[in-house]
Amino acid sequence: MFNFKNLIVFFLILIASNSEANQFNIISDDRDPPIKRTVKVNIDNRVTGQQLSKNAQEIKSLDKKPYEKIHVLYYLPGQKNIWACVRFEPYLKVQIFGATSEQIKEFRKFSIKTDGWQIPIPPARPGEGIISRREQPTKLQYDGKIIGEWISESGKITVFKKDNKTFFNQYFGGNKQITIKMKSTQTSKGLRLDDFNELKYKSGLYHLINKKRELETWDNDRRIGEILPPV
Repeated sequence: MFNFKNLIVFFLILIASNSEANQFNIISDDRDPPIKRTVKVNIDNRVTGQQLSKNAQEIKSLDKKPYEKIHVLYYLPGQKNIWACVRFEPYLKVQIFGATSEQIKEFRKFSIKTDGWQIPIPPARPGEGIISRREQPTKLQYDGKIIGEWISESGKITVFKKDNKTFFNQYFGGNKQITIKMKSTQTSKGLRLDDFNELKYKSGLYHLINKKRELETWDNDRRIGEILPPV
């Protein structure tokens, strides 16, 4: 296997996007001709699929050897998960796994005070899916206090209190959102939030608002996923 990481770790490709320049920084390029080539790229902005396609083709052209598969993986600043991928197998295919810049704008515009809906989801019975038992959503009569707001790759999260109860709302874009009542417990690490259904089934999953007001997700004693900064 050929590894050219040390040769190109500082290689930069600059492209123009409207009035600003987007920087693509290749951090590794693992080559195993003629089978597979995998390139990892740090990117400073959520660019369009067309810009990803252009950049990936420029990267592909750096090595003229034929490969059955070429994968170009894109990472946003501070994230461990792949944000987007361009595949040549052999035809070009662009996949964006995270949120686009337009979706982020939509998430930020959402307000639980004016746009919130209460969507109860009763526990599923054995052999019966949750979606089939979902009740009709009703307008959330908001008169509570917002504890915190965060933007994730899948939507906007709002934790709020109403009638001395704690709720967890997640907005996914469009008309898709869910509001869940949570058990809140103050701990030495911050405010712990447990879904009552997760507690019932002892899954070990919970959220934590740490002392920096960041939102963490935990699986028993192991933190999982990204740490979300407050909005």
